[in-house]
Amino acid sequence: MASLHVKNLELIQGDFELKIPEFLVEGGKFLGILGSSGAGKSTLLHAIAGLNGGRGQIWLDDKPLHEIEPHLRQIGMVFQSPVLTEEWSVEENLRLLLRVKKAPKSSWDERIRKALLSTQASHLLDAKACVLSGGERQRVGIAQALLFEPKVLLMDEPFSALDPTLRRGLGEMIRSLVREKNIAVVFVTHDRDEAFGLCDALMVLEQGKMLQVGSPKELYESPKSVLVAKYMEPHGIVKLEHGVNDIFGFELEGVKTPCYVYVPPRAILPTVLGVLWDVEEAHYVDGRFLVRFSNGLRAFWPKEPEEKVHVGLEWSALRFLREDNE
Repeated sequence: MASLHVKNLELIQGDFELKIPEFLVEGGKFLGILGSSGAGKSTLLHAIAGLNGGRGQIWLDDKPLHEIEPHLRQIGMVFQSPVLTEEWSVEENLRLLLRVKKAPKSSWDERIRKALLSTQASHLLDAKACVLSGGERQRVGIAQALLFEPKVLLMDEPFSALDPTLRRGLGEMIRSLVREKNIAVVFVTHDRDEAFGLCDALMVLEQGKMLQVGSPKELYESPKSVLVAKYMEPHGIVKLEHGVNDIFGFELEGVKTPCYVYVPPRAILPTVLGVLWDVEEAHYVDGRFLVRFSNGLRAFWPKEPEEKVHVGLEWSALRFLREDNE
């Protein structure tokens, strides 16, 4: 089974510095990379692919990649917009890639057949690139990456230009494909919900620094910094100045202030005698209601709420974060 192991990766480009202590992605698994624009997400992918230098250790199946030329690394890359010659057919575009990378000509037909079959795109073989829909183009883009039977896929926001229905469909397709072929995937996205739906592990990257890496559950329930908490639940951060906060309506004893409190939806519960909060809006979601309060916090409610509701807090779900962790 393939595995990608990165350790002590450092890369400097002008004023930007990327520093990654360590992470591991096993075959058949997704590591999602979350971060703002300029955080270093694409730079990290390029470093793994060997396109921009850098220092550190990168292993593929315990083999150091610095000893292997980039085009021989068994790494496929998938971008937001596949590079296709518009007036050529899908087959012609795939043959061009095989020619450029000097694959044995006797293998071309079989490689193309397998790649298109894996992405459920066999019917597009003769279609011109210029008439493909967004979802079809992305299937062809993934097929391009599969032509050389990669052990690792580096995916740079591949579905960000697609509508939600297409994103879900392609996500399910690539998830199944990756498990079947035991490919290790590093998946860059801005979309937290997409990352939670696809990925087995998440990394939050900001200004070139790896803030935290772990399972989605670990990051969501126990963020180690304010920045990580903001990615997990952007509406769930409350700043405490002196122990008393208008949002909670009572003093939080034993808490050193100033600090931030991470309040995910599961920390807010309906009660009979709790603090009274105003409901801003409520949306039905799969048998319950997602409620947004006037203070900005969110929670799931078992039934449609009134304009004001009594709330309590599940203390074990709260996380207190110091300002210097931001």
